[in-house]
Amino acid sequence: MNDTMASRILDILRPISIAACTLEYGYVVPHEGETVRFEPCKRVVSSVRYLGGRCKSMVCEYDDGSRLKFTYSADTGRAQYREVKP
Repeated sequence: MNDTMASRILDILRPISIAACTLEYGYVVPHEGETVRFEPCKRVVSSVRYLGGRCKSMVCEYDDGSRLKFTYSADTGRAQYREVKP
């Protein structure tokens, strides 16, 4: 999982204070500054939403077969992104 599309996207996301992000469509809106675009995913492998519609977790696959997983906790208000094996 070294030089994959998923790892390159993680490198883009790590330094940003994220206000909103969509792996599916390939952009992140930081708390300050300009919207940052990156490669949208090839397909959404799985998605789970809270009752109100907010995304709780999502696994996205990229053209090279690598995958990113997004998880959000309504309890803590924290989001996490990590590369996962297919």
